[in-house]
Amino acid sequence: MPKDNKKNRPYTKEFKESVLKRLEPPTNDTITSLSKELRVPRTTIYQWTKKNNKDSMNHKPTSKWTSEDKFQVVLESTTLSEEELAEYCRRKGIYVADIKTWKEQCLKANQNALEDPQSLKISLKEEKTEIKS
Repeated sequence: MPKDNKKNRPYTKEFKESVLKRLEPPTNDTITSLSKELRVPRTTIYQWTKKNNKDSMNHKPTSKWTSEDKFQVVLESTTLSEEELAEYCRRKGIYVADIKTWKEQCLKANQNALEDPQSLKISLKEEKTEIKS
């Protein structure tokens, strides 16, 4: 647990990890609320999240993210309110508009997949008809 009498208080790795874990969805914790509750400066928590994000997929620009990375973000952010979504985006270093674009891309990809079986079904029916005649 942190000491209260120093300006630069040492925090254990476990404590930092527990704070970062509480910032992940589906929790409603924000950096501000955790800062007040745990009496840890907001800037310190922001530094932890920034360092943590460097260790994850967020160290590269979103233009280099894989489809799986983007899909994961869409899944993680689906149930978040606008305020939670904004906080999530700040933690990830992305924009809300990016998530909306990726969500539309996911939906369009699935629409194409749904149309193909219909055309295959029609083509199969035509082939069966030709074989019978």
